[in-house]
Order: sequence, then C-alpha cells, then structure tokens
Amino acid sequence: MVLATAEPQKKLAFAALHHKDFRSYFWTTALAMMADSIEHVISYWLLYQKFHSPVLAGFAVLSHWTPFLLFAVYFGAMADRYDCRKVIQVAQIMYMSVSAAWAFLFGPTRLSFGMPAFCWSFTAWPACSGGRAANC
Repeated sequence: MVLATAEPQKKLAFAALHHKDFRSYFWTTALAMMADSIEHVISYWLLYQKFHSPVLAGFAVLSHWTPFLLFAVYFGAMADRYDCRKVIQVAQIMYMSVSAAWAFLFGPTRLSFGMPAFCWSFTAWPACSGGRAANC
C-alpha cells in the first residue's frame, strides 16, 4: 500500500501584504510614524533655534520617550486583555491630543511643527477604527 504524500505548500514572502486591510493599516501607520519623526526633528530644531539651549532640547527628547518607557508594558497588557483595536484608538486620540497641545503651546508662529503630525495621525485612524484590520 502506497501512501500519498502531501506536497509542502510554498511559503509566500511578505504574505501579510497580500491582504488589502493589512496593506491599508501598514501604509497609514508607516505614514503616521514618518510624520511623528519629522515632527520631532523639526520641534527639537526649533527649540534649539529659539532658545539656544541644549538642555531644553534634551528635555524635549526625554519628555518624548519617558511616556513610552513608563506606559509600554501597561498598554501591552491592556492590548492582551482588551480589544486591541480600542487600545489603538485610545492611543491615537492621545497622540493627536499631544501633537495639538505642542502646536498650541508654542503659539501661532510655531503652529507649523505640531500640526503635520496631528494631521497625519488622522490617516492612521481609519485603518483600525472601523475594524477592517481584525488583528491589529
């Protein structure tokens, strides 16, 4: 008796990119992160240009990364416990709020460096808010 052997399936490279919903989520998140990086480079440069203080620029960097260090484990546990799409929505709302606060704290002359990230953060919102990406 001869047993039929099943051929192993060929694995696709970057298989997740073949899903429309994931592509949407991936590209909007990539744009939001790029905007975030641009915002921080511009804001640190403007702070240094205005005040000529490396201490203030260092404080800006620390104030950016401290929340990540303090809340990353907590939000990771929340993502495990609750619907991760809701956790992402809350995080995006917080992100938009902080970007808008930076824009308004430095007045109308500095409005240009906070608003790009605030606007780009809206691009990431639809990717997970409607539940299109089921496993965000």
